[in-house]
Amino acid sequence: MAKVNTRDEIATMLCKRMAGIHKRARERLEELRAAYRGESERLLDAFGDVLAVVRDALGISADQEVAGEGSVPDSMAAKAGRLVLGSLERSGGITALSAAHEEVSAHHGNNYLPFVEKFYRSSRAALFAILDVLTFEPASSDHAVFDAVRFLRSNRHRAGEFLAAKVGEKDGQPVWLDTSFASENWRKILFDTRRPGKLVRRHFEACVFSYLAAELRSGDIAVAGSEQYANFTAQLLSEDECEPLIGAYCAQAGLPADAAAAVAELRARLEATAAAVDVGYPGNADLVISGGRPMLKRRKGKERRQSALDLESTLLDRMPERGILEILTRTAYLTGWPRHFGPPSGSDTKIKNALGRYVLLAFTYGANLGPAQVARHMRGQVSVHELHTAAGHADAQKIHNASVDVVNAYAQLDITRLWGDGSRAGTDGTQIDTWSDNLLAESHIRYGTGVRTGSRSLAPAA
Repeated sequence: MAKVNTRDEIATMLCKRMAGIHKRARERLEELRAAYRGESERLLDAFGDVLAVVRDALGISADQEVAGEGSVPDSMAAKAGRLVLGSLERSGGITALSAAHEEVSAHHGNNYLPFVEKFYRSSRAALFAILDVLTFEPASSDHAVFDAVRFLRSNRHRAGEFLAAKVGEKDGQPVWLDTSFASENWRKILFDTRRPGKLVRRHFEACVFSYLAAELRSGDIAVAGSEQYANFTAQLLSEDECEPLIGAYCAQAGLPADAAAAVAELRARLEATAAAVDVGYPGNADLVISGGRPMLKRRKGKERRQSALDLESTLLDRMPERGILEILTRTAYLTGWPRHFGPPSGSDTKIKNALGRYVLLAFTYGANLGPAQVARHMRGQVSVHELHTAAGHADAQKIHNASVDVVNAYAQLDITRLWGDGSRAGTDGTQIDTWSDNLLAESHIRYGTGVRTGSRSLAPAA
């Protein structure tokens, strides 16, 4: 199990490392945009001056248009040319303006991908080491990224600026590496038009690792011997295993077991639902269709009655505001969850005020702050070393046991029974960026695709 967890953590590290690289590249693009904003305004001013002197030379107003190149006399064209050159010279000269234009144009678009390679360099050795310790396997019919990873691994020791994209021959014709997975922005920097059949090596490496991380998150590439990144297709029932179960499943779902009859049944249900929606649409003020897509409007709250305001005031009076550390300390005292923490040897802890130290430990990592930041905000009440020492007293199993105490204690509260039997809780849908074809994603009429929604189980843990 330790090896499985290690593979999961290494794959997660790859995904997080690439996400951090892309974040830094986006930030670099924004920095350059801010730095060149003044230069962009200067170039626009220079262009405005050119237009102004041309209008003066031709004797036209701002709302007039020149009929065509042949309609301007040579003398006026020559005068306009001299004025344009003078205007460019006053703005810094043609050479300086051309150089400034190239710099600004390089960062004018919204494509931050050319900067990814810069931040990828320092992580190159670590990322290739991950390719050595993990075994990847395709989990979908599209093997383009998987093949690119294999090609990348076979060329890891290449030091040249370019890589030949040819991977072999078939029937006397060259076979090129499939780069169809790369977006248009990536393809702009992957290929050099002056060198057909060549890939810009460093951009190609950054691109492949980026798509490898994306494929791992979406489940299109799996890690052998992993749990979080396992091949989900291998966990599905085969057709032979499903065949005997079809009858019972269809009976439970209320569908005919015959394929044609099932299709007809589902079509009839969809048509009935569509008809009901069409009938109710004119009277549904919250539902609108924009661009061919149904959308729900955000509802505005109605004026609350005085009784509701009085109830809110009473609740606030009876529920004073408390800090997170106060709540954690009270929970620890009432449930006793810190008793599960202690030295790995199993001996009694030598930490003074162990309850308080373990509460701070839970706050440190539960809030994702880290020991250094918590120690700084505690102003000398605890040191980084002390928090690191306490962290050595908690492992995955101990944290799970402490969670069991908290969940079981919560299940005994009256509030859980307000939701029913205490096994479920109502939660609002939250938009989470996921791939549209991800098994965990579902479509939502308000948020669109890429949304994970549902209820969380609050059943007693033990």
